[in-house]
Amino acid sequence: MPKSLLKPFTDKTSAHFHITRGRGFRLTFDNGYALSVQFGANNYCENRGKPSTSLGRHDVPESQLETGCTSSNAEVAVFCPDGKFYPISEHDDVEGWLSVDEVAELLDRVRKLTDVPEKDADGKFVERDPFGLMRDLRNDDQD
Repeated sequence: MPKSLLKPFTDKTSAHFHITRGRGFRLTFDNGYALSVQFGANNYCENRGKPSTSLGRHDVPESQLETGCTSSNAEVAVFCPDGKFYPISEHDDVEGWLSVDEVAELLDRVRKLTDVPEKDADGKFVERDPFGLMRDLRNDDQD
């Protein structure tokens, strides 16, 4: 594989798709926000903890090497236009175990963002999930 294909995609000037480490993807929208959806053996999803094979920076479950990485749920993260994690949850910058429908709803919410979260003088976010992206998203009682 050419070395250039292993470098992170750094063009943040336009909407695009990006495959991430063979275990998920990232969508960057015209508003500058990006949604990362991951479902490898080290992510918060049904593949978590499965024996995996490291292919460079990839962590694809061994049972899925031939068929490709699949999962019924995924871990998500949102990135602000400046490339920093959006503070998506109370205790972390990622949220795990989301269903396909929950990811689709979150994708639509991120795509529609028009503002940036407020930061304090030290550059830290003033509050967690300031735009309520995760509010009423979960289809179950999971926290």
